[in-house]
Amino acid sequence: HLVMAEENMSTLDTGVQIAEGREDEDTKRFAVEIADEVPRLKKAIGEVREQLDSSIVASLDEQPKNVIGFLEIQHDELGKLRSRSEPLVEYQVELGQEVDDYDTLDEVATDLNLKLRLWRGMREWSALTASWVETPLSEIDATELETHVQAYNKTVYQASKGLPGNPVVPKLKESVDTFTPVLPVVVNLRNTSLQERHWTAIHDLVGFTIQGDTSFT
Repeated sequence: HLVMAEENMSTLDTGVQIAEGREDEDTKRFAVEIADEVPRLKKAIGEVREQLDSSIVASLDEQPKNVIGFLEIQHDELGKLRSRSEPLVEYQVELGQEVDDYDTLDEVATDLNLKLRLWRGMREWSALTASWVETPLSEIDATELETHVQAYNKTVYQASKGLPGNPVVPKLKESVDTFTPVLPVVVNLRNTSLQERHWTAIHDLVGFTIQGDTSFT
C-alpha cells in the first residue's frame, strides 16, 4: 500500500506542476486525481489504527523490545502518511478544492505515542531499578533518582487515563509504586548536610549501621 501510495504522490507532484502551465481541462483532471488519492490515504491511516489494536500491545507475556519494535514500525508508517497529507492539503488549496482534514491522523498519533511511552517505560524502568538495587547507597544520585521516579509516575498516570483497558499499565504502576515511598528515604539519607550526630540517631532508630557500609544498597 505504501509503495503504491508513494508512486501516486510522485505522479501527483508531477501532475500539479504540469497543470500549472496548462489549460483548465488539465487542471481539473489532476484535481480529480488528488481527490481520489485522499480516501486511499485515509484508508492507510485507518490500517495503522487497526495495527495499534493488535493484542501484542496489551500482552503481559510479550518482551518490551518486541512490542517497541512493532510500534516503531507503525510510527515510521504514520510519519510517512503525515508527510503525504501535507502536500495534498496544499494541492487542494492551490486547485480550489474543498480541503480535507486529517483529524484521525492526530488521534492515531496520540494513541501510538502513548503506547510507545508505556512500553519504553516498561523497558527502561526495569533497567533502572535493576541498577538501583545493586548500587551502594553512597553512590546513588538522589536527584537523578527523584527525577526518574516522578517521570515514571507521570507516565503511569497518563497511561491510566489514556489506556484504561491495557493490563500493562497496572503492571508498570505496581513496580513504580514500590519505589515511590523509598524515594524520600533515599533523598534524606543522601543529604550532604547530615552530621555525625544525625547518623548516630538514625542508626539507633533503625538498629543497624548505614553510613560507611559499602554493601548497603
